[in-house]
Amino acid sequence: MALTRLTPMLHVADVARSWAFYRDALGFTLVSPESAVTDWGWAHIRRDGVDLMLAGGLEGGPIRRPGATSADWPVMFYFYPDDVESLHRALGSRGVEVGTLCVTFYRMKEFSLLDPDGHML
Repeated sequence: MALTRLTPMLHVADVARSWAFYRDALGFTLVSPESAVTDWGWAHIRRDGVDLMLAGGLEGGPIRRPGATSADWPVMFYFYPDDVESLHRALGSRGVEVGTLCVTFYRMKEFSLLDPDGHML
């Protein structure tokens, strides 16, 4: 089960404003459809070999602490394993608390877990 890449998701107050900064100041390009910025409050951006996701208004998720809000996860780390189902089973069998393996509205099969400091992986 090799990890093949990592894409951080930055929780931002205003996706359009953040996208403009990354585009104009740092030279990033938009990978996701432009409509995702307004329709979903989300953007996948890239410069050279660096990918970032920008997201606003994040609510929900497979693992939540009681009383948690979207502000509890300023950054999420997306790992891309070569076999997400095997990784989910392996972590669960080692006693790691993992979220439900699901297919999201954006059609990605994924699950989440929290590291000891509460960062969402």
